[in-house]
Amino acid sequence: MRARLLTVQNVAVRFAEFPAVHAFSLKSAGNMSQRWGKEEVKDNRLRFFVTMGIWEDSVISMAVEHNSRIEAVDHGGLARNLIHCDGLITDDPSVTLALALGDCLPIVMASDDRSVVALLHAGWKGADKLIARKAIALFQNEYGITPDRLRVAIGPGIRSCCYNEPSTSLLLSERPAWTPFLREVSDGIHIDVAGYNRRQLKESGIYPDQIIETSLCTCCAKDSQGRFLLFSHHRAKNDREKEGRFLVLAAAG
Repeated sequence: MRARLLTVQNVAVRFAEFPAVHAFSLKSAGNMSQRWGKEEVKDNRLRFFVTMGIWEDSVISMAVEHNSRIEAVDHGGLARNLIHCDGLITDDPSVTLALALGDCLPIVMASDDRSVVALLHAGWKGADKLIARKAIALFQNEYGITPDRLRVAIGPGIRSCCYNEPSTSLLLSERPAWTPFLREVSDGIHIDVAGYNRRQLKESGIYPDQIIETSLCTCCAKDSQGRFLLFSHHRAKNDREKEGRFLVLAAAG
């Protein structure tokens, strides 16, 4: 279901209808990844946290591995504050989950009472390794939350309109499960990672009315002045634009 996005002080967007605390930073908030910047990234992140009403010391971030490992965290994990994984889940409202992205899809999952929240790095590799399905199983097995009680938000990511990476398309064309999500057009085969994730959600017991989604493509979405809204690795690589990453936040409670 396409959902309404609210803009937060011109530096972030969030879903109007999603129960849990969450936000997606815009390009106007600056680069959020230290891989692509140094001192200015600390300032960008701090300003963003202040704007969103987030305490900096509450944040636990992912160092992504392009796999499907999901870590359960609470306030005890704040001492590490950077965890190598592709998903975080918590029932501790004192913790804020964070993920810096450049094209891969962020998925936020929350129980209907907001008591448990998960943040997933669901690019094609994570989707191929069934990260969404694993998260749903964790909700049920570790927290007693059945699929019918979950709400799922699929955030901005590279969409099939722009995702035509030849080497990835060739690899996925050899995997039958991806066939419905590969579309051949004049410039090559385009990949629908969001569609693949949606099917995985459906097969795991999540109905369409439990899912909200934005159509914002990290590679091509622009504001009313024609400026790109989000950072995109794919666009930076093709257009020699300076690299950067946007930040996704999610919290329980």
